[in-house]
Amino acid sequence: MFFVIAGLKVDLSDLDASGLGDLALILVAAIGGKSAGVFSGARINGWTSGSPLLSPPS
Repeated sequence: MFFVIAGLKVDLSDLDASGLGDLALILVAAIGGKSAGVFSGARINGWTSGSPLLSPPS
């Protein structure tokens, strides 16, 4: 619920070129960090790129 309320209060109309660059950098860091965490967790638990998604690693 917090993120819904916080998101409704965001006004992106005041963003200029540098603000848009900052937003893009934050998004790249957030998405990259999540992807690296998921990838690392899968590798630690024995999943490989050829493993099926719905069955545990053998």
